[in-house]
Amino acid sequence: MAHSHDVSDTSSDSNFEIEGEDESWINTPSGQYAVGDYVVVKFVGKSKEYFYIGIIDTIDDMEFEGRFMRKVNNKAQTFVFKAGDKSSFEKDDILVKLPKPCVVGGTRRKAHQLKFPIDLTMWSLE
Repeated sequence: MAHSHDVSDTSSDSNFEIEGEDESWINTPSGQYAVGDYVVVKFVGKSKEYFYIGIIDTIDDMEFEGRFMRKVNNKAQTFVFKAGDKSSFEKDDILVKLPKPCVVGGTRRKAHQLKFPIDLTMWSLE
């Protein structure tokens, strides 16, 4: 059964469709992050903003470092970590904390694919 919750961040109100029962990620106070959290991060290019899903590896005051994922299947909204794709980012670049993903599984290739139990289509994720 899907639940609908209104989750607000500092930039706008966003509606998330939640699958399953683990909704503890919603109750994280805005701006409180921990190592191991999955987040959507905004990177600004010369003429475009890019949005990536990452996992926080280290936190040093307002500076974060993490590993980032790439979209494998647009329709299924599945993602994999790309080898060597690490970057530093600031707290202000984090748009939202995500719930823990599920492993897609099934085949050896899909064993590394992750799917998040929310609708991620509001961002043009890379």
